[in-house]
Amino acid sequence: ALYVKQVYLEMSSDSWEVGCFSFQIGLEANWKILQMFELEEMELYFSCRDTDFFVLSGRLRAGGAELALEIRKAGEFQIAGYMLNTEAVPLEGFLKGIGIPSENLPQIGLEELRFSCVPEENIYSFSAGVDWQVSPDDLWQFEGVLAAFSLEAEKKGEVWKTDVEISGKVRFHSYAFQIKMQLGEQTRLWLTLLDDPAVFRLQEFIRKLGYEEFVLPEGLDLALRELTLAYDFSEDKLEFLTVLEQGALYFRSDLEEETAGKRRYFLAVKIDGEIDLAGLPVIGRILAGDGTASIGDFMLTAASEEIEELSLGGMEVPMPVQKGLTFLVSLRLQSETRLLRIVLGQTKSEVLKKDIGEASEGFGQLQLGCQIGPVYLQGIGIAYKDGAFQVNLTASLRGSGLFFELEGLFAEYRLSDHTVHFGLQGIELEFKTAMVEAGGGFVNEGNDAFAGTLLISAAGLSLSAIGACQTGRDPSVFAFASLRGLRFGPPCFQVTEIAAGMGCSRSILIPPVEELEEFPLIQVVQGKEELEGLLSQVDRLFPAQKKSSWIAAGIGADCFRMADAVVIAILQLGTSDVFDLLGRAQIEIPHRAPEPAARASLLIKLTVDPEQGNIPIDGVLGSDSYVLSRNCHLSGGFSFYLWYGGEHRGDFVISLGGYHARYQRPEHYPSPQRLKLSWQLCPELYVGGSLYFALTPSAVMAGGDFQMDFTWKCVKAWFHAYVDILMCWKPYAYDFSVGISLGVNVNLSLFKLHFELGCSLSIWGPDFSGKACIHLWIISFTISFGHGQKKSQTISIEEFRESFLSSSSEEKRLAETGEEKGEFKGIDLTFTDGLIGDRQAEETSGKTVNAQRLQIQVVSNVPLTSLRFDQQEALKSAEENIWLRPCGEKVSPGMSVTVERIDQTPVQGSWHQELIWERVPSALWAPSEWQEETMECCTGLKIRVEQPGGYRGLCFTAACREEEEECLLPAPEERPFVEYDQTQAYELLGGITDPKQTEKRATLFEHFGGDSIDLSGFGEPREIFRIAPVLARIGGKRDG
Repeated sequence: ALYVKQVYLEMSSDSWEVGCFSFQIGLEANWKILQMFELEEMELYFSCRDTDFFVLSGRLRAGGAELALEIRKAGEFQIAGYMLNTEAVPLEGFLKGIGIPSENLPQIGLEELRFSCVPEENIYSFSAGVDWQVSPDDLWQFEGVLAAFSLEAEKKGEVWKTDVEISGKVRFHSYAFQIKMQLGEQTRLWLTLLDDPAVFRLQEFIRKLGYEEFVLPEGLDLALRELTLAYDFSEDKLEFLTVLEQGALYFRSDLEEETAGKRRYFLAVKIDGEIDLAGLPVIGRILAGDGTASIGDFMLTAASEEIEELSLGGMEVPMPVQKGLTFLVSLRLQSETRLLRIVLGQTKSEVLKKDIGEASEGFGQLQLGCQIGPVYLQGIGIAYKDGAFQVNLTASLRGSGLFFELEGLFAEYRLSDHTVHFGLQGIELEFKTAMVEAGGGFVNEGNDAFAGTLLISAAGLSLSAIGACQTGRDPSVFAFASLRGLRFGPPCFQVTEIAAGMGCSRSILIPPVEELEEFPLIQVVQGKEELEGLLSQVDRLFPAQKKSSWIAAGIGADCFRMADAVVIAILQLGTSDVFDLLGRAQIEIPHRAPEPAARASLLIKLTVDPEQGNIPIDGVLGSDSYVLSRNCHLSGGFSFYLWYGGEHRGDFVISLGGYHARYQRPEHYPSPQRLKLSWQLCPELYVGGSLYFALTPSAVMAGGDFQMDFTWKCVKAWFHAYVDILMCWKPYAYDFSVGISLGVNVNLSLFKLHFELGCSLSIWGPDFSGKACIHLWIISFTISFGHGQKKSQTISIEEFRESFLSSSSEEKRLAETGEEKGEFKGIDLTFTDGLIGDRQAEETSGKTVNAQRLQIQVVSNVPLTSLRFDQQEALKSAEENIWLRPCGEKVSPGMSVTVERIDQTPVQGSWHQELIWERVPSALWAPSEWQEETMECCTGLKIRVEQPGGYRGLCFTAACREEEEECLLPAPEERPFVEYDQTQAYELLGGITDPKQTEKRATLFEHFGGDSIDLSGFGEPREIFRIAPVLARIGGKRDG
């Protein structure tokens, strides 16, 4: 019921005449409309002209919101209202006020609420801005909310249907989302990701939602295409609806249920992909056959606890679901599908149901035990690591005496790009018949590296081989083979084993002589180590190195069945060529007895490196050397070094066991260990001794010592003896020392007893002199004899010449002719190139040479201080004199070289000269205060004919053949040197030396000579070519 409160009438004479009037009525009672809203303070304004018009206004109160409402009739009804509240109205209170149930809503306020209605359609709407207030404990930590509220009510018959929602955009944990929230009896929230899915980090996002324990497998890259979050406020349930590039993802959490204060969750990721096993090497096509052999249906599950049953609505997940991370994989083979489970993040293996397979940390496996054709499958294992599934199969092939074991047969499926890679790490081969047995295999070591072995046995012989290669950007190859079971050769050296090896783009690390006993190549040839054991050391012993290669060959031998010997020769090729000779010899008495009475092993190493300019030979006794007893050890070494180039050219040293104690060893000399015998007969008695010998350009030395010590309680007894010899070259100077000492020492508690008898003898000369020392425990005295002073005696220059200045060419000539030795000129002359032969004539004799290639070397046995060539000074030394140390005199040696014809006329031409520098022994040519073993001096001269440059020749062409009165040929320009292929020159030489051609030339020369001159001999090839012909154009390079 409505009660009129006030009536206002407005009318004029003009309006009355046209039938227009209006009035306003104030209504006192409230009017309830829509069965949920009430109008207060209503007013009705009515106007009547040509059509009816009225306006009903008032205040509308709904759920704490106050709106100004106006109902207008102007042809059609129009109902609209706007909010009068100055502060936001809580959403939850507003919905309850209008009769819409809502619970557990976030703190959301409505701003600028508006109302509208379409009476003809019975549709009523509210719209407002949203003020989303965030509390610290709220799950939805939204930022930058740009959303709107809408409520739409529609009456169908007597039933009202309402649709309430919030929509817009928000930022949630730094990501942009499209938000949609439906409110009512079942309130739900949807968040759709707006950012690029490629930058979305799923694991980080879920952890920020409060799931701190949630973790994805390492390396798993989920390529999202879209992401939508769904949350049910009534059930407090959170779900993810996600589409992947290859698969789908489902996440669910019941927030109201917690375990130990942690939220429960479940994640399932289905990955679309398949590994077709037909692509496997060797056996792939056999496995596939006419059917399907594949691995697929990859699924990842993650759960906060074990789940027995769960309805996912659309995604099938095998139950039960284990706690933590688990991968599920399906194997389809021979029309049968089996499931494997891979458990991640556990510390021990777990065995699940048989139809699931065995599961352990990061690995799942199935025992198959089936045969498909010649292929026998023992089992299959699947592992997950770094974003990839790796399938490993244990398989073999059998048939016709052959057995192949496939090692490391695998297929890899990468989740990042969904690519499949197949591989085979190795193959083992076994073949066996009545006559031959063979076995071997190869292995893929990764990074394009392969290694393999081979063993063949037949007729008592055994061939073993290993190899390794590196492909790819830096290829390299290594191989080594050994043939055993041999026995051939004389009894003194019967070969029992042959070995050979090579390395391309690989170097070889050769140890020092002391470590040769443990060198794997030595041990392999000895039979102490199998070749297979060498494969694990390939990269350490033979590292890859560009532009470096080596070849090796070795033998093992048996000498009179008493000694075993191993020799290995190695040639290294690279920036410098190095030759190494390694050896080990061992003698046992009795030979190869379990406990021989004596054993001695010797290790030898020879290295020739042209860049070092020396030839070093080192040897050492092996650590297992002994005599009579294993407690009687033998040790020591020897060295022989010869320098032919470099700083120490001309120097040498031979040393067995080291040097004299007073000898100052140069730094570049080796230092071998003393040759020692050390024998601990018993705890009380020790016997030992040592020896040494050394030869240098300045001295020779030798010596040794022997000792025997006895210790028992308070009693000590000893016997010591020694001898040392040091001798210099001519003039001979020697120093000889020998000594002996024996004694007893008794240490009692009250007193000590000491008895000692010793003597020593020192002899030097010439002249023969020395002294003897006698030492008793009560007195010591010395007896001197001879001159008593050490001094050196010089020799004459004639003696020096006869002893040290020998010429190899002169001695050779005297030995051939039987002439007596006459005056020696002190030089050696050698033709290093261009020599054709000797020519003997009636009056003269000499050498026939090719003048164009002539090279001569003139070397003096005396260091030179001056040298002249063709009356020109070639050397002027800063040192004006050279010492003759054995003579104690200074000399100034000089040499003059002149090239003349046989008639003693000078040779006109251009010569190239080069001085020869060598290191000579300082014991012969240096003053006594010189400290080094050698000194560098000029000793000779190399001369050769200067090669002519390009020269001019006539250029005769076809134009010159024209019939003209005069043809003037221009002189062409000089041509540069050009290299030519000389193969054709040797082919031409073969035709010229043919006997048939020789016979034809002889006939021609016979006719050319007529009756007076015999030219038939000029047809012989030896008269045509003194040396091999060189093919070149005029002006080209002619020295081939």
